[in-house]
Amino acid sequence: MQTDATETVPTYPFISRFGLLFFCLIGGIAIGQLLVEVLLHLCNQPGTIEQIKRVQLGDKDSVFWVILLQVFNQIAGFAAAACLVYYYTDDNFFSFKRVKLKYWLFLPVLILLSFFVCEWISFTPETFSFPAFLKSWEYYFESVEAENEALLLRLLPADAGYALAFRFLVFAIIPAICEELFFRGALLGILSKFFSRHWAVWISAFIFSLFHFQAFGFFARWLMGGVLAYFRIYSGSLFLSIFAHLLFNAGGLLFFYLIPSFPNSILEMMPFGMSGGIMVMFILSTFLYLKSLKINHPNES
Repeated sequence: MQTDATETVPTYPFISRFGLLFFCLIGGIAIGQLLVEVLLHLCNQPGTIEQIKRVQLGDKDSVFWVILLQVFNQIAGFAAAACLVYYYTDDNFFSFKRVKLKYWLFLPVLILLSFFVCEWISFTPETFSFPAFLKSWEYYFESVEAENEALLLRLLPADAGYALAFRFLVFAIIPAICEELFFRGALLGILSKFFSRHWAVWISAFIFSLFHFQAFGFFARWLMGGVLAYFRIYSGSLFLSIFAHLLFNAGGLLFFYLIPSFPNSILEMMPFGMSGGIMVMFILSTFLYLKSLKINHPNES
């Protein structure tokens, strides 16, 4: 059977592309950490590990260096890895097509609903226990997540307007751009060449959740990773997934500063049926949103 001359065949096999992407990611993170270590040395400061320990003990002077490490990991790791693989493989997985205004306007509603859904399907050590033979892993994950949460709570407080803006940049804007370039750009693009669309979406979302190192919140991040991937696929543009990711991050920060107990306090006051109704509303709204995206972007479906 004669093949179409215009059909594109992947130049590199899956393992090569996948391996190159994660090799660049690990290498980029290592380079980012090395650069921070050099800066610390030039400023006669102790290394990054000591800086993290100092932050955990309440030293505000070390907060800047730990935040800087976060920035370097995002840019030199996730963003640089995606761009390098894009350059070396010539894969066209970076698409920034225009998206109609109505999709931008409805997106904040979906993200607001997603906060309730993510909280509802997230577990805590009090509400979920591992099987007896995995108890040691449960204690390990519980301690790691407690340490990470304590560290984050040390990094987020801001006592001035510029410090608040800086934290929105570091914890909302930069991760939204860098992680979307990596997970919904490069990783989803590679997986889509070798798997069906839906398999590619949920495999990429699974890896996205793994990288957040949160066992008890794993399913919530897996769900959000899948939703972001469908935004990318059905709109044909990374703009929409970046904006959705940004809204989720920024919303989390906003609630942290203004309503720290949100959405837990609201969910606790709700009867089970109402919280279940929010879940149904989120699923239905997301389905209709994606269906509309698919109809209005037929070339991407």
